[in-house]
Amino acid sequence: MNDIYTLLDYEIRINDLIQVWLSREDATPGKVATSIHSADSGHGSAESEEECEAIELTNDLVEISQDDYYKIGDHVDALNSEYGAWFEGQIVNIFRSKASNVHQYDIKFWRSSLPDLERVTIKDIRPPMNEEIRFVDLKINETVLVNYNLNDPFDLPGYWFDFQAESIDFKRKSAIGTFYIGEIALKDQTIRKNNQIYKIRHNLPRNHRSAELNEIITQGTTTKRKSSFHSQQYTLDQSFVRVSVVSSSLYRRDSEIRLEYSLYSTTHSIIRRFS
Repeated sequence: MNDIYTLLDYEIRINDLIQVWLSREDATPGKVATSIHSADSGHGSAESEEECEAIELTNDLVEISQDDYYKIGDHVDALNSEYGAWFEGQIVNIFRSKASNVHQYDIKFWRSSLPDLERVTIKDIRPPMNEEIRFVDLKINETVLVNYNLNDPFDLPGYWFDFQAESIDFKRKSAIGTFYIGEIALKDQTIRKNNQIYKIRHNLPRNHRSAELNEIITQGTTTKRKSSFHSQQYTLDQSFVRVSVVSSSLYRRDSEIRLEYSLYSTTHSIIRRFS
């Protein structure tokens, strides 16, 4: 896979069988990143430019204790960029960009297996969800939060993803719709009555909140949602393997592609970073 292409450019679809070959250098994410930067900095100027950009970025951010929507210490749901799923956490820092006036939030997730902090903008956080919806109350075209295992839909609990129902069969107690895994839309996915469903709350200015919502945000929910958390990272030597791409795997971040695959009934990950 050339650095200028992504898995999406190759039109790899869910459950496709593909062959993956990685050299020893490609199999180690750190080495890939190092080699790319070395190639780009042939005259020794790129590294200094990156340092300057980092200094400018740091100077551009001003730490604040609150904004119109949230304050430090508030409880929220936040989108984890690596898994494309929503997890419960707490705001520990807020920053404002002097250049763009965009606010950024440092989130500490309750799950110890997640990164200590994740920085997000307002579009990737929202009030905690604790209002469960019965399957019979599900509505077409309504976006809800659903607990779903992308690797094995019958093995619950899974992660929490946004889901929009496009058809509902109340007799069979199933619904077909689209899951949103970060920025990726997985269409024609089926949920059933045993999938937990929660109503999504949207961001409101602090002075527009109800007393109940304000208490949930400031004090947190009384119980935490159940989530599965199984992730193993696997690197390959110089060899060919036959793998099956699983639906939860295809997620692109700004500078890397994460491919999860099933090998001998175990889920593994390949991470390819780009400059």
